[in-house]
Amino acid sequence: MGRKLLISDTNIIIDIVAGELVEAMFTLEYEFAMPDILYAEELEEQHPEILAAGLKVIELKPESISRADRYFQENMVSRVSVNDCLALSLAKQENCPLLTGDLKLKGTSINCLCPLALHPAQNQDALLKPCSLHIKKVQR
Repeated sequence: MGRKLLISDTNIIIDIVAGELVEAMFTLEYEFAMPDILYAEELEEQHPEILAAGLKVIELKPESISRADRYFQENMVSRVSVNDCLALSLAKQENCPLLTGDLKLKGTSINCLCPLALHPAQNQDALLKPCSLHIKKVQR
């Protein structure tokens, strides 16, 4: 059986690298991917080794770019970043969960409840327990 695909935002990958957890991450029963544009803009220069470790880079289809733009326009008040909207749109494109710790995404009309880790006082049902991932499917 194939490994389940998870889309990650950039901050999750940066935290994994900073915590020296790259090797452990890619031994899990998941494939990790992110939008090509996020990798090129935010990781390629400082963390090119992440591709060799197993990170997949996936191209956004034109309709997914349009969806990301719509998410961004609809949620400007909450100040969701364009890159977060691109990651969310890729998760929708690939029909898989998005890993994020961004509280701004959680509070938008995007209806994305998919934090990897939140402070317990902010969301009791999204606690990160050792050696586990808490993810919810993107709904929209």
